[in-house]
Amino acid sequence: MTATAYRVACQTSGCRSAAIVLCCFPVTRNGRAATCNRHVCSGCASPDRFCPPHARAGADSLVTICSACYCSSCVHGEHPCAAPGKPRRVTVAQWKTLLSFGVL
Repeated sequence: MTATAYRVACQTSGCRSAAIVLCCFPVTRNGRAATCNRHVCSGCASPDRFCPPHARAGADSLVTICSACYCSSCVHGEHPCAAPGKPRRVTVAQWKTLLSFGVL
């Protein structure tokens, strides 16, 4: 018997490229923590290895940050900054942009 390799197609709508990763977005399945595990090609996967629907969901979710230092732990009282500002709600994508410009 010989082993035959088969190609798993990307499960993104309209894409038929070969899948190379499984979506690692955290989900709850049957009351237990799990990952999405949708087959995704390199062109459709986000840098975080999420499928397109979960990449959009992750980017659209809101985070509460300090308007002075842009840190989320400051708002929740874990590590308050020297001059805390008002809590501010931003998307994860906006927060990553603020952090990428060297604000922290």
